[in-house]
Amino acid sequence: MNTKTDLKTQMAIPSVGSIIRRVALPFLLFSTVFFGLLLLSYYLLLPRLTQVEVAGKQHNTAQLQSYVTDLQAEVNKLEDARSDFVTPLRDGLYGAIKKDKFSTKGFNDLQEQIIDTAEKVIEEKEEAIHFASFEYFPTKQIFHLSGDVSNVGPRSMTLLAQFVDLLKGMEEVESVDLPRFTREHSEEKGYYSPFDFTLHIQ
Repeated sequence: MNTKTDLKTQMAIPSVGSIIRRVALPFLLFSTVFFGLLLLSYYLLLPRLTQVEVAGKQHNTAQLQSYVTDLQAEVNKLEDARSDFVTPLRDGLYGAIKKDKFSTKGFNDLQEQIIDTAEKVIEEKEEAIHFASFEYFPTKQIFHLSGDVSNVGPRSMTLLAQFVDLLKGMEEVESVDLPRFTREHSEEKGYYSPFDFTLHIQ
């Protein structure tokens, strides 16, 4: 009697293979449907949720990365252009325009400005600063002048130094090759200070 009961019990327990066969089809159907839903959400739903409007246009994630790269390149280009305008560099656009402006300045204009500068130094003596020569070399951007300071007694070196300082302050002048300041004496001029130096025009 017990033997028959044990046999019935053994026959009632399903095998692993039968369990797999029973769940295989439902699992396959579920996986297929789930995978299909994932694909639909990736191609249809996700792009709608991740799109961002920039400058009136919709962009997804990939387009945003490309847009940011292009935008950064454009910003860098504009910053370089701005630097050329506002930075006084010789190789920049500002420096090129400024150089072109003063390279077209004529000899007479520069000579007149130098004479006007000399008149600012002269006080009671109208003929204190005498010019012997003016030379202008536009391609090299240099202006050479020579002469002397006289008719002011021992103060000739002082007035010459003041004249050089005013020349340095001119907008068109970048630098001055300083002359050797000396005070000499002659029967004709009395005390005088000769000068012979070069202005570098910017």
